[in-house]
Amino acid sequence: MEFLSYLEPGAGRPAPADAAVNDLWHWEINVEVADLSAARDAVSERGGQVRPVTDVSTFDVGYRWASLVEDRDGHFVQLLQR
Repeated sequence: MEFLSYLEPGAGRPAPADAAVNDLWHWEINVEVADLSAARDAVSERGGQVRPVTDVSTFDVGYRWASLVEDRDGHFVQLLQR
């Protein structure tokens, strides 16, 4: 039997105000959505930040539209729509 004493992680630090998606520390989760506009609205209504919608069809990634959003804690999610 092993007894472990895990400590809760601290609050961490906020993302820098000048953070950019090409920073080495940047990380995001990709999520496919059926309605990009509705998903962006839901993020905004809950206090998140939304970035412009981009046409990504020329990149041949299987999606037509993409939008990067950020929650109130600074986590990034890339919303993708076919």
